[in-house]
Amino acid sequence: MELEEKTLRYHEIFNPGLIDEIGKVVREKTRFVYYTSAETAMSILRNNELWLRNATVMNDFSEINYGLSLVKSVFSGPEGDRFRNAVEDIFPGTIKKADELFSVWEHDLRLETYIACVSLHGVTEDKQGRLSM
Repeated sequence: MELEEKTLRYHEIFNPGLIDEIGKVVREKTRFVYYTSAETAMSILRNNELWLRNATVMNDFSEINYGLSLVKSVFSGPEGDRFRNAVEDIFPGTIKKADELFSVWEHDLRLETYIACVSLHGVTEDKQGRLSM
């Protein structure tokens, strides 16, 4: 299986609908927008960089903890058992390694997650825009 096929298969499993959404963005000429001040916008354009912010200092910092608790909840339930068994059948030893890595990374995932909020902006929204993320 070629790399592109593996990548597509990965997204079919772990990001269902992503390929269709990317195609929709291209077809509909949707743009990505980043609501910010004029000064920050100029800095982004001048330096070709977008800075990320540590999620722990944002208003919705609890979403990281919530997401991690959902992952733990799913993996400790029947759906998680089915997933673990399916992966183990194909790649023996993978689940043990993943559990070890998650255990090591959990602290960093909570405290060292950086994000930027970007919205999709359709052509019809040029005159007014919107402030959804």
